[in-house]
Amino acid sequence: MNIKPIAFTVSADTKLGLLTTPINIYSTNEFNKKFNRVKDVYTALWDTGSTMTVISTELAKQLNLDEVGEIEAETAGGKYTTNKYILSISLPNHLNIENIEVSSGKLMPGIDILIGMDIITLGDFSISNLDNKTVFSFRFPSTRVIDYVKEENA
Repeated sequence: MNIKPIAFTVSADTKLGLLTTPINIYSTNEFNKKFNRVKDVYTALWDTGSTMTVISTELAKQLNLDEVGEIEAETAGGKYTTNKYILSISLPNHLNIENIEVSSGKLMPGIDILIGMDIITLGDFSISNLDNKTVFSFRFPSTRVIDYVKEENA
């Protein structure tokens, strides 16, 4: 089965210290029967240092997400036990990731959800900073290997 790739690119006129995108959070009929959408657009921080996607504890409560268990999470601040939830995310260009398991945690102000390697490794992810202007791009599914060494030696 061939899946047509879906991609998005974020460009900035400066070098970015944080990679963020607008997303939508929703729930399928199978989960979160009392789901409460609190806004149309949420802010996601892309974090290659996180193994899984994390929703802010406050937002999980506001959305009325049903807990599906607990997980032992580990951050730079130490280990802690936190709740797990199932939710769906619509990334830019309507790339939908449905029914993923996420944990909850304390996130920086202005960040609703942290996109971890569980989502990043579903596709191709690249960052460039030519002329101190950050461009980052994500494509699903992966369509080719991005190898800068091979490109430079071709």
